[in-house]
Amino acid sequence: MEIAKILLVDDELYTVESLKYFLEKKGHEVGTALTGEECLKKIRANDFDVIFLDLVLPDINGMELLKKAMNLNVSMKIVLITAYGTIEKAVESIKLGAYDFITKPVDLNRLSIILENAFKERKLLEEKRDLISLLNEKIKVDFLVLKDKKMKEIWSEAEKIATSDATILITGETGVGKGVLAQYIHLNSKRKESPFVVVNCASIPENLLESEMFGHEKGAFTGAVRTKKGKFEVANGGTLLLDEVGDLELHLQGKLLHILEDRAVERVGGTKRIPIDVRVIAATNKDLGTEIEKGKFREDLYYRLNVLPIHIPPLRERRDDIPAFIDFFVEKYSRKYGKRKLRIPDSILKRLMNYDWPGNIRELKNFIERLILTIEGERVSEYHVMNLLNPSKEKEDSFVKIKMGTALKEIERSIIMKTLEYNRGKRKKTAEMLGISLRTLQYKLKESKYAG
Repeated sequence: MEIAKILLVDDELYTVESLKYFLEKKGHEVGTALTGEECLKKIRANDFDVIFLDLVLPDINGMELLKKAMNLNVSMKIVLITAYGTIEKAVESIKLGAYDFITKPVDLNRLSIILENAFKERKLLEEKRDLISLLNEKIKVDFLVLKDKKMKEIWSEAEKIATSDATILITGETGVGKGVLAQYIHLNSKRKESPFVVVNCASIPENLLESEMFGHEKGAFTGAVRTKKGKFEVANGGTLLLDEVGDLELHLQGKLLHILEDRAVERVGGTKRIPIDVRVIAATNKDLGTEIEKGKFREDLYYRLNVLPIHIPPLRERRDDIPAFIDFFVEKYSRKYGKRKLRIPDSILKRLMNYDWPGNIRELKNFIERLILTIEGERVSEYHVMNLLNPSKEKEDSFVKIKMGTALKEIERSIIMKTLEYNRGKRKKTAEMLGISLRTLQYKLKESKYAG
């Protein structure tokens, strides 16, 4: 195993010295303490991986020392050293958070096994926390490029409410980033090391949704060959995102309300009440007030979900964010596909900022990815934008219907006029798109008696 940093805490000098000699021979870095106060002082000054702690010390109660040590460093592993007469206390200490215990006289083989396992768990915990931190930073980078004041306020509010366990309702159109915001809230909560589970209420067939959410017992229905935990149980201790909650059928809304109030689930085909500890975040692109008026959504469930509401505005209401998102996605996908970073002219950037983006951030992200995959070179032209941006409308606008047998001059005139119309009468832009000089365009317009 790797070199571990260990602290031995025992008031028996012989025990401390003999264990220190054994562990140092194995290459570990070992510190010692003969009292509780000395132990706490060394924990404050060092980042130990594992502590071997005697429950009986002259200056402080072992249980009290355990609590203080864990408060100082939550990730280190504490192994208790105990005499046979204090095994009950050792078991109680494990319930408080100690990793394991070992009895005196110390079995060195058992000590080696416990040390290796404790050290591995400590490293895994550190790696998990590092990944959580990296993911959290990635989400921050993804969204803190934002310039819109309202979005910065939303992000700041999300950080504040993440510390509570209250239910959150996130509303907004498809593609605005409701799921990303929910994950960000989870990663900034005390539940961040527990599961983040998503249930898409719109994508799961109605006949399977109840089993998916609440679980089922073996034999509950045809095909239920084994007992299955539902998403609420899987998310226990963590966060459950109910995505598209506005699409949930009324009879399931009633069950959901009961679970939120009772904090317990009952599997399909079962009678046992299973307690759960889950923070619920709901998200929807529907106006739940309107759905309540239509009789499609329960008013009591709405109030139960809407404890902490967050509304994310669509991209068209925060156009100042569009250039930042474009730059971010260009950088991201250029790196992903090993391509040189695209240069987007100001004229095209303005066009992209004026587009309404009905699919919001998701549509913009997909557009930039397609652009990078299909474009040759570094420079983006109007042609690329026309072919990739909202293809059904853009393609309809960018084609000229020509009847077989039409004279070439008439075809040329039609193309010029259609392009001029597309560019709202801007001749310079029209000439660039047609690949001719402005003078040539003006000549052809005059020649066709369409000089205007």
